[in-house]
Amino acid sequence: MDLIKKPKHYAEFEIEPADFIMLNDLPAWAANIVKYACRAGHKKYDGMDATASEIVDCKKIITYAEYRINQLEGRMPTGNKGNKNGRARNNGWRQRRLRNNKNND
Repeated sequence: MDLIKKPKHYAEFEIEPADFIMLNDLPAWAANIVKYACRAGHKKYDGMDATASEIVDCKKIITYAEYRINQLEGRMPTGNKGNKNGRARNNGWRQRRLRNNKNND
């Protein structure tokens, strides 16, 4: 019994993108790049023509590559745009956690 239907917006490949991703144990950023690269030009988004839809998927590929670059350069993957240097910040989370743990002892 096949519970998962193959989406129509994926082309026919020698090996399915999901199989390739899982067999090669790809990290999330690489898996998303493969996923969007395989469906670019095949999925049409609501309200967009084929060209605009393909551009959306290509931009998603770039976004995930930028996430990985940020991570390799020591920043949060999304770049934490609200922070001047892009470094992770906890906005006082650790201090609040410690304070709350003291109150619960």
